[in-house]
Amino acid sequence: MSHYFSEKQETPFRLGLLRVGNLRGMDFELYTAPGIFSWRKLDRGTLALIKNMDIGGKFLDLGCGIGVVGLVAAKLGAEVTMSDVNRRALKVARMNAKKLGVTAKVTNSDLYSKVGSFDVIASNPPISAGLEVCFQIVDQAPKHLNQDGKLFMVARHRIAGQRLMERMKQAFGNCKVVARSGGFWVYCSKKIKGSKHS
Repeated sequence: MSHYFSEKQETPFRLGLLRVGNLRGMDFELYTAPGIFSWRKLDRGTLALIKNMDIGGKFLDLGCGIGVVGLVAAKLGAEVTMSDVNRRALKVARMNAKKLGVTAKVTNSDLYSKVGSFDVIASNPPISAGLEVCFQIVDQAPKHLNQDGKLFMVARHRIAGQRLMERMKQAFGNCKVVARSGGFWVYCSKKIKGSKHS
């Protein structure tokens, strides 16, 4: 059985449209399809992440799904890479970048396996894939962040977020809560120069 975090999807490919309003002051009409995370409507965690993440410089949308996080960043001037292991998600993300007329690199990457270094990494991590996968996102992030770069993650605090926050503190030596919205918390860790964690 395939999941949204599987490389290949078993369900038939059927393209739909997802309309999303007021994302950093912009409205979007995006392609979507079954077999991609939150394909019927924008997940509340993703919405909280978009509203509260930093944007600028080199930006990685890790586990991009249909690409909405990265596309918002690209529209606001960031140099964006969108990555996912789900090939269907990558296909739709490319279609959405073309539809919106934005430039973004779309990469088939298992976590960080095929990406470089960034100023901002943003992720709504695949909790359904297990906490160990989410911990890998955190643990490997410092190696893929430029100095003073930031990792933004979102999760339900009572389900997995508290443990993610502790892991971010371990990996970076710091973690702050930048927003709380309907049970979802947005966390941020910064790669600090001279820190034993950098």
